[in-house]
Amino acid sequence: MKRLLIFLSLTSSCVLTFAVQDSTSVAKQANTFSQLFLGRYDLTTFFGFLFFALVGVLISLLVQSNKRDQNTTDSPVKFKWWFLFKDNWKRIISSILLIYVTIRFFKELTNLDLNMFLSLCIGLGWDKLSEFIKSKTDILKVERPYIKNDSQPKT
Repeated sequence: MKRLLIFLSLTSSCVLTFAVQDSTSVAKQANTFSQLFLGRYDLTTFFGFLFFALVGVLISLLVQSNKRDQNTTDSPVKFKWWFLFKDNWKRIISSILLIYVTIRFFKELTNLDLNMFLSLCIGLGWDKLSEFIKSKTDILKVERPYIKNDSQPKT
């Protein structure tokens, strides 16, 4: 019985030592992961930049949607959010990827500090570039099905 108690105490102390060492290595790995994917920013700041950049994308999408031709059969007469996102999903994805890369490497590339207004401008700029590419090529175009409009425009 005495040998069993000694064995159990040694085993538990080894497990605790391993767990403490393992938790510090996990913390180091998490810090390395964070630096790798977020750059010099903490998680809150990074998502703040991302949020304002996505607001810039949304502004760009809404401005462009007001310029659409409502008299065509492939666009609804009334504004619909689902149509906006469904018709521009490739453009939105490309903008999000470009925004992430820009925010992640902004300090290394420009040696400037990023702020919320600048991230809004980054989102607006990348989406305008995506809009231009969509208008000139077929890369970001989405197949549009025929839309049954609730009220057809009068011609």
